[in-house]
Amino acid sequence: MHFPFRNQIFFLYIAALIVPAIVILIPNYILMRDLNWLNTFQGIVAPYFLMTPFAVFFLRQFFLGINTEIEEAAKIDGASLFRVFWSLVIPISGPPLVTLGILTFITIWNEYL
Repeated sequence: MHFPFRNQIFFLYIAALIVPAIVILIPNYILMRDLNWLNTFQGIVAPYFLMTPFAVFFLRQFFLGINTEIEEAAKIDGASLFRVFWSLVIPISGPPLVTLGILTFITIWNEYL
């Protein structure tokens, strides 16, 4: 999707890659505490799988590689933006999501060992 300041927002994510993990430890703890996710599986996985700039970068690079012709063909057939994402992009993105899941598991395993 094209929207204003798309590249600037992505630059902020890339800039966040240089922030050490120890700096965001306390804000992540407070967030997990407020969500009542302490000592739960979600509380362990969410900071790594959903909140890391690497995950955003990794999935963005994959989504940019999807041919726009496929998406345009679905729109011509009458699919909405949500329908294109749900029925076309999500099934195609299985391998990168599995890869991200494996990398997340390895990161969590190494940190909590």
